[in-house]
Amino acid sequence: MVTGTGRTHKLLVYSPAAGSLDDAVQERLRAEFADFTFVEFPPAQDWLALLEEKATVVACGGDGTIAAVARVLAGTPHAYGILARGTFNNFARSLDLPTDLEEAIRVVKTGRPRPCTLGKVNDHGFLEAAAIGAFGDAIAFGEAAKDLHYGEALARLRELAAQTEFEYRLSGDLDLSGRARSILIANTPSIGALIPVGKKTPEEPSLELNVKGDRHRVRRVRIETDPPVSVHADTADLGSTPVEVETMAGGLQVILPS
Repeated sequence: MVTGTGRTHKLLVYSPAAGSLDDAVQERLRAEFADFTFVEFPPAQDWLALLEEKATVVACGGDGTIAAVARVLAGTPHAYGILARGTFNNFARSLDLPTDLEEAIRVVKTGRPRPCTLGKVNDHGFLEAAAIGAFGDAIAFGEAAKDLHYGEALARLRELAAQTEFEYRLSGDLDLSGRARSILIANTPSIGALIPVGKKTPEEPSLELNVKGDRHRVRRVRIETDPPVSVHADTADLGSTPVEVETMAGGLQVILPS
């Protein structure tokens, strides 16, 4: 559902199905952003086509909403305001954005856009991290576990525990090979359920690659493995290796505190 017609330079994407966006919150949004066009998430149309040049887009919702809107805005000149209402809010936290609604509204209204980095696995953008192998499988399991019956969950945990090391070969910014159970490429210092993975923030132009505890800053790397292993970016299942991972430095214009 879209409120407002024609092209706009102010748009707010919100997720009414999210538990944190009750009627009181939605009324607050409409009062504070009365001059914005409102679009429900997931949108029924291409809302990017509604935007005038250098528009402001605000997203209010959980981690999935914030990430989905960011992927659409990646590489555009539009300013992105974040009202994080998710469970973990790793991307917002990594930029010192408040998770309190009133404080977040203040930042969106008084802050200014600054270039931030996204990662990309093949053609899929990510905000938090890309994971190769067992670590990504474990994160994905955590996301899906609430929908599994006990027996299914137990069987999946046994599969994860039984995973063995694979051979890997990195090329591009790194020329490296060896054996590992996981390779992680992070854009934020925490991922998933606030799991700490490093010190890298999206204000830096590179990504942080971690293999067996060794950390490397990279902008572009190709990852090949034997045998092929699973690939996840944030919570998305992207199939299996080989993959190309690269930064989109300055690819997102996030409104940060002035």
